[in-house]
Amino acid sequence: MAFRRQVKNFVKNYSDAEIKVREATSNDPWGPSSSLMLDISDLTFNTISLSEIMNMLWQRLNDHGKNWRHVYKSLTLMDYLIKNGSKKVIQHCREGFCNLQTLKDFQHIDEAGKDQGYYIREKSKQVITLLMDEQLLHREREVACRTRRRTSYSMTFPKRLPGTANSPTACASAHTPETPASEKKRKLLKVARLRNKSTYTEHRPIM
Repeated sequence: MAFRRQVKNFVKNYSDAEIKVREATSNDPWGPSSSLMLDISDLTFNTISLSEIMNMLWQRLNDHGKNWRHVYKSLTLMDYLIKNGSKKVIQHCREGFCNLQTLKDFQHIDEAGKDQGYYIREKSKQVITLLMDEQLLHREREVACRTRRRTSYSMTFPKRLPGTANSPTACASAHTPETPASEKKRKLLKVARLRNKSTYTEHRPIM
């Protein structure tokens, strides 16, 4: 399935942004990775990439039947982009609001008799609510922003010394333990003896 997708990517000459969206919304039986969705959300701040991403998303959302995963994963990605991507994503989603409304009635029963359409109906309702409620949207974007900062920090400072707090200040000040006072005293005495010896040698009369 992945190989067939790669061939189609090549034949259709899809852009990097389109390829990433196709991968994130594939028919594979697992969800899109956080790192992939993060990459796509970063691309939404580029005008050309944003247009490519949203066009591909709307194409995937129009799938049906056995391609129900395309639809569900597209809603999952759209939800992520609304919270993490450029604010222009929100504008694009609101312009296609009617398409989202139709998904509230999505139907598909798989070969095992399971109603896979249920998850799409519920997810579409969540996305619609998010787009309609400005306060909720603002809160969710704030939460997403804080989460990204924490994630970014944990990647920058992956290890933490025992007894230090997980903060930039703590990590920056986490030096090796101070030298004990007795050890400092011994070192100072040693330096003083060396200096005295050097001075004695310099001023000793030549025989």
